[in-house]
Amino acid sequence: MSFLDVRNIDVSYGDVQVIFDLSLKIEEGEVVSIIGGNGSGKSTLLRTISGLMQAESGEISFIGKPIHKMPPEDIVEAGLIHVPEGRRLFSLMTVLDNLIIGAHNSRARGKAKVAETLAKVYELLPRLQERQNQMALTLSGGEQQMVAIGRGLMAQPKLLMLDEPSLGLAPILIKSIFETVRKIANQGTTVLLVEQDVKHSLSLSDRGYVLEHGRIALEGPASQLLNDPHIKTAYLGI
Repeated sequence: MSFLDVRNIDVSYGDVQVIFDLSLKIEEGEVVSIIGGNGSGKSTLLRTISGLMQAESGEISFIGKPIHKMPPEDIVEAGLIHVPEGRRLFSLMTVLDNLIIGAHNSRARGKAKVAETLAKVYELLPRLQERQNQMALTLSGGEQQMVAIGRGLMAQPKLLMLDEPSLGLAPILIKSIFETVRKIANQGTTVLLVEQDVKHSLSLSDRGYVLEHGRIALEGPASQLLNDPHIKTAYLGI
């Protein structure tokens, strides 16, 4: 049994099916990328894994436990944390308050535990400590993305799912975000990364899946996918 096991799921928005008989596996300690163009079903897949959407068929298990019928709050409690596309911060709250909101499950709660985790987040993302008393809306896009990632880390994730963390950022900030993801992985957190920045995401991943029109088109070691002719032509412009 894999750490995360998605088996033969079908997912629809109303009458429109967007994911077809999709299966994937993630082992503990891996960084796995899901790449694909707009509308390929990447965000829908993450929303389904985290319980925000329900699969019509198929099964999802996490650390050996079925989660596909669990409510999102129970999936969070199990240690599977989803950092959604678009950051979704509380814009009129401070950076510190946004971070603390992430520590609401049983593993993360408690004054001492929150303080310990916050110190680790600040060590990883020192800019957040500098900005801790600022309102989230006053931050740059890159800083807001760091808050979103930091809030996810405050929940003490066993598996961290990141949806398009580099979206809309300048190249220098994109590099910083991917360096942060690498550090998170090096500290032992399993990471599932959804990205359109194929080169960066595959470069730091162990394995990858290519999602096209709601189906897995390719899968394999990340280094192998980076050299695949289809990937080079369709996603890297080579």
